[in-house]
Amino acid sequence: MVLLSLASAGHAICEVQPIGVERGFDSVRSALDLAHEKVGAESVRTDTEFVGTVTRDNDGYGITFFRGCAGEDGFRLRLGSVRQLVAVWHTHGRPGWLRERFSFEDVKLVQQLGVPMILLLPDGRARVLNVRDARFGGRQRLVRVSGVAGRPLPVP
Repeated sequence: MVLLSLASAGHAICEVQPIGVERGFDSVRSALDLAHEKVGAESVRTDTEFVGTVTRDNDGYGITFFRGCAGEDGFRLRLGSVRQLVAVWHTHGRPGWLRERFSFEDVKLVQQLGVPMILLLPDGRARVLNVRDARFGGRQRLVRVSGVAGRPLPVP
């Protein structure tokens, strides 16, 4: 187990609020699909950053959900004990070219934690920043997360 405390944007702007935990997924992708469905539209509509973890145990993968503060780009997250951390995921609120890329602070978090970070985009895709890529230039892979291709989130 690891004691996990995260802060993005180099400083803590917003203390996030827990909103749920789901367990028993057969893959990381299916857990992220739920995250996209559960918080994606609200993230865009309210310009709120959501964040969480993907973990693994004997029952498969689990995902946590935390709500940030509307209009704030940073967060502080204290999780306590985490079994096997697989990845950290988050949203960036409303769409925009820079909001669809990892920040410098995101890259530092991946280097610090030693697990990938996943950025859920409003159109059902996700950017993935692996540990190796964070160390060597920050290449960001783009993958589809939403189970239904071409089903973007509503954008105001």
